[in-house]
Parts: sequence; C-alpha cells; structure tokens
Amino acid sequence: MNIKIFPVFTFIIALFISVHSQPLTPRVSPMAKITQTIGITDITVSYSRPAVKGRVIWGELVPYDKIWRVGANENSTINFPEPVSFSGAANPLPAGTYGLHMIPGKDQWTIVLSKDNQLWGDYNYKQENDALRFSVKPETCEMTERLTLDFEEITDNSAAIVMKWEKVKIKIPFSMDMKKIVMDNIKKKFSPATANAAASYMLTNNFDLEEGLKWINYSVMMGENYGNLKIKAQLLAKTGNTKEAVAVMEKALEFGGKLKEKPFDYAVMEKLLSEWKAK
Repeated sequence: MNIKIFPVFTFIIALFISVHSQPLTPRVSPMAKITQTIGITDITVSYSRPAVKGRVIWGELVPYDKIWRVGANENSTINFPEPVSFSGAANPLPAGTYGLHMIPGKDQWTIVLSKDNQLWGDYNYKQENDALRFSVKPETCEMTERLTLDFEEITDNSAAIVMKWEKVKIKIPFSMDMKKIVMDNIKKKFSPATANAAASYMLTNNFDLEEGLKWINYSVMMGENYGNLKIKAQLLAKTGNTKEAVAVMEKALEFGGKLKEKPFDYAVMEKLLSEWKAK
C-alpha cells in the first residue's frame, strides 16, 4: 500500500468503527424503550432516564411553566400505529411518531405531542409544530429515583401512559377505536379465514351482529365446518332467530363429533343448544 495513503485509510477505518460500535462510556441518563400491545397495535415510547441524585427536581432542575423534553438527551418520542384519543383533548391524534413534551406546573401540567420528533431536548421546540396539547392534574407517588415511563390501566382498547419521577406522577389516559381498527385490518386481508375471524370478533364484542352474519355466511359458503357453524348459530340466536340457531348448532355438533378429538368448547355448545331448545 502506498505509504501516503495509509494514514488516510487508517483514519477512515477508525471513524467507521467509532460510528458503528457501542459507546465507550455509559450515558449519564440511559436510554429506555417500552412497548405495549393494545388490542392488535403496538405502542412504543423511547426516552432517557435521568436520576434525582439528591437534586430538587420540580421548580429547579425542571422549571415550572417551561417546555420539558420528559427526560434527558433527545426528546422523548411515542409511536401510535393507529389514531388515538386522549382524555382532555378535543380531537383524536392521527397515527404517527410524536415528540413527547410536558410543561410542568404546581397544580396543572400541559401535555404536548409535537410533529417534530427529531429534536435534541427541547432547544429547538416550536409550538407551531404541536399536533396536540391538553392539560392533566399531577399526582403524588412513591419516591422514584430514575425517571420512569410505563403503561397502566390496560384494556383491549385503552391504557394510560404514566410518568413517575421523584414524587410526582403524571397519568395520560388514551383510547383507540379498536373495533374499527380490527375490522379495517380484516378487510385488508379478506379470505374465508378472516371472514370467520371478523364474525367471531363481532359475536364476542356484541356489535354489528347482522353484519357478522354476512361475514360468517361467506365462510360457510366456502365450506361448512364446526368452527364457522357454531359462530353462525350463536349469531342467529343473538339476533332472535332461535329456531334456525338450533338447526345450525346441531349441524355444528355433528361436525365436531366426527373429529378425532372433540373441540375444547364442544360441551359448552351442547349446553347452549339445550338452553335454546328449552325456550
């Protein structure tokens, strides 16, 4: 190798290694990432975790009435793969990744979700890039040395993002229209199997039962089996057509009885059939 080129080549290799290797020393405020599944969506929060270290946090290290990145280093971010609604906010938030900021106050905090999710801290924060802002009341909690973000109060279509640091707790409840999300997802992948899944979801959640019958009828048309017939029978019963429900459930049980091993819910379906016949 040409001796004049060698130092340049060595520098390039060293630069590549420094960029693509792990940090040589730990961050004072380590990075963290949490993901929570709500229904069929995964919501992810990324943030840094500063420690109290004996300092006065609220009103000093983190001033009141000023924008705060909710952590250290880069601004915290949160990704919603589907639209989401927040308690206290007038409008739903479209799907996307947002910068998560807060404005602390003694009696009230402002939550800010910014369309700008690439900031270092909040130094270049601009209010005109806000996607949403609304107010919440602070709560007290046990002493929490390192800033912690987590999910609480999790249901099939809602949860609360919770921040704890020092002795302050901020709770941000949100919800998603999971019925619409599920049905939109099923329609994108339409097949006899998804038709079965759609009808079962409507039956379990007790909504749009007549529409559910249309979906299950498509599945049955493509081929009768224990699974789609038992769903159809239950939908018929819920929509008031008990006589037809009895006939369809009898056929479902006939299919199920011929299987090498009876389905796990076979006895439950037998009980339902007996109850319908007794009406």
